[in-house]
Amino acid sequence: MKKMDGVVTVVRSGGQYQVVIGNHVSEVYSEVTSMTNLTQNQNDSETKDFKKKKPLDAFIDVISGLFQPILGILCAAGMLKGFNTLFSTLDLYATDSGTYMVINAMGDALFMFLPVFLGYTSAIKFKVQPFIGILIGLAMCYPAIQLDALAGSKEPLRHRLNRPSSRVRYPRALARHTAEFQM
Repeated sequence: MKKMDGVVTVVRSGGQYQVVIGNHVSEVYSEVTSMTNLTQNQNDSETKDFKKKKPLDAFIDVISGLFQPILGILCAAGMLKGFNTLFSTLDLYATDSGTYMVINAMGDALFMFLPVFLGYTSAIKFKVQPFIGILIGLAMCYPAIQLDALAGSKEPLRHRLNRPSSRVRYPRALARHTAEFQM
């Protein structure tokens, strides 16, 4: 096998032969799978790997699987925000100019719609239809939910069942009277 054209070397390890073929792996893989009618079944191997992992390792795998696909645009959005601040500080353009607003919007877009991006990557990771994840992400970006999260005491939105999302604040006299009545 070592003398075949395109084979760099052959290694025997653990009772298996490994053929090193260089940079032509994808072409050889396509040819071998078409000739042998093999299909790659990732679902079984991923399920087995997930069951073998410790809980912390599984959690880290999920988090990295959700954020890894958007790391590039996350970095780009941060760099846009940084360059925009730098250029406006150096007076290359004013903060009320169209250029500033467009670049600022480009930098803010990912962060504003991050639930949509994470909904999509979550759907891919958990093997559900991507539109379900996108819909859940869009629901988290819905203006009424966003406003409710910032209303009142500016506390973050809490997921409470059958309770309002903002706390009711009673005057101190009423709270004191209620406490005395209960004793």
